[in-house]
Amino acid sequence: MYTYLKIRMFLDTDEYDNIHHHLRNILLSKNAQAIMKKRTKMIVYDTVFNNNDREKELIDNVDYILDYQNKAFHEHEKKYGNTKRFFMNFRLDTANDECLSMLEKLIFENVKRCMKELDNEFDEKVHTIEYWLNNKYYSIHVDCDSELYQNTNGEILRQGIHNGIIYMDDNYEPTFISEFTREDRDLNTVQRMDSAFVLSFPKKFRCIAFDGRNYHGAISYDKHQKEKRIVVAYNVWVKESCPNTNESILSTNNTNPIKKDDFALIDNNNYFENIVFSPLNYAEIFEKDTTNELHQYIDYVIHQHERNKVDLNTAGIYIFASPLSRYSLVDEMGTICFEIKNLNNDAKAVDDVILWKKYTYKDIIPHEICDKIIKSCEEIAGNETWPLMHSAYKSSSISLDSLDIFNQFMSDVFEKNIIPAIEESYKYNFSWNIRDIFINKYDCAHNANGLSPHKDGSHITLNIALNDKSEYENGGTKFIDDNEVISLDKGEMLIHCGKELHTGVQITKGTRYVMVIFMDFVFSV
Repeated sequence: MYTYLKIRMFLDTDEYDNIHHHLRNILLSKNAQAIMKKRTKMIVYDTVFNNNDREKELIDNVDYILDYQNKAFHEHEKKYGNTKRFFMNFRLDTANDECLSMLEKLIFENVKRCMKELDNEFDEKVHTIEYWLNNKYYSIHVDCDSELYQNTNGEILRQGIHNGIIYMDDNYEPTFISEFTREDRDLNTVQRMDSAFVLSFPKKFRCIAFDGRNYHGAISYDKHQKEKRIVVAYNVWVKESCPNTNESILSTNNTNPIKKDDFALIDNNNYFENIVFSPLNYAEIFEKDTTNELHQYIDYVIHQHERNKVDLNTAGIYIFASPLSRYSLVDEMGTICFEIKNLNNDAKAVDDVILWKKYTYKDIIPHEICDKIIKSCEEIAGNETWPLMHSAYKSSSISLDSLDIFNQFMSDVFEKNIIPAIEESYKYNFSWNIRDIFINKYDCAHNANGLSPHKDGSHITLNIALNDKSEYENGGTKFIDDNEVISLDKGEMLIHCGKELHTGVQITKGTRYVMVIFMDFVFSV
């Protein structure tokens, strides 16, 4: 029994020409992320750079610290031998936010965003950030003030209020995160059946926040070991409780401060869920630090992805849970899951009704933005004849992401007006994949005046009128099965199932502009 969230990553290319081009395929999910936040305090972001120089700067920051640590370790070894543990951590100067190095800026932005989503805002007067680099394997552990813990023989366990890691390379040796704390271990409750654990495979520049009070650690596995596995880890502390830290050794960006759009943290809500029918032997893992039992789960995940020809690192989290603790998509979302399954198979059952309804909403796009979109399209086209984007249907179209107004539309219209309308229509918070956004032009002289009967490749289709009905005659969307025609006025939106046979009614006079958005649900059952 293997339930997974179907994924399609937002990055289709390694180019950095425009960060917003990559955001077309962002997974707009609230449901999956909300479950993980509630249960494990876990949040996953992928970092996307809009500037090659900033990515290089991040890598240079990491290399510099690793070289510094390596030299310090050799000095430590000469002085103490193996009699004293070597650990080097650094303090992030949040008061100098505008001039932070790329690495420290990434850590700080990650901390602020994650803590806000977990309803615990970062307060510079109250909190401080400790971070360190790890290129070795450590035992399964809980995050704490390790020096205090050792000096008190385990009597005092002082822990931070927020924790996270940032991967610096791709790797098949995952991070293991359990549901159990030191208190669970002391109370001998770790072998209960209704438990779950998580495997997170490193993906370059992926950020993961989780509850560091839970036992976790990197799993070494010779079968899949690569040359390096570098992780940046951080803890957020209440200032009075923060352990001893070193001042930052990284140079500040006084002359070249990092701009807001130099990089972005993109939600990764791709969670693969697996059922297990017997718990791990946590006594072996926690007491003896033996993690060989986890190797079978690593092999299983890799095998599944190789069989399905899906990149292992695209998914953020792999959950392994017993039946009593697992989160079931069907339990939460009910019959709509099966409707989506039928859509994926280009089929419709008799009782499939939820996704086949039609919804209209007025004033989705403000009229002034409608006018800007049309003007930008005409300027790009350069003449009255628009290019054929979907040649099979003789559709004259221009992609929205080629327009200067794309950023404004996504932030002011798509996020604020369109997504709430979709959620209101279907009463569920799904993960979404935006397949395409484009503008069609219909006229009676230079472009197509309508569209022949067809089905869209998407699960749902959104049509938004960009100009007044008075500017053309006839037009609208006709649904073949029920012979229904729906006409929209300027700024109005129609949502319908993309798999329903429909046609673009021909206009007989004037010019009609329509924005079309193709979207998919991104999980399967």
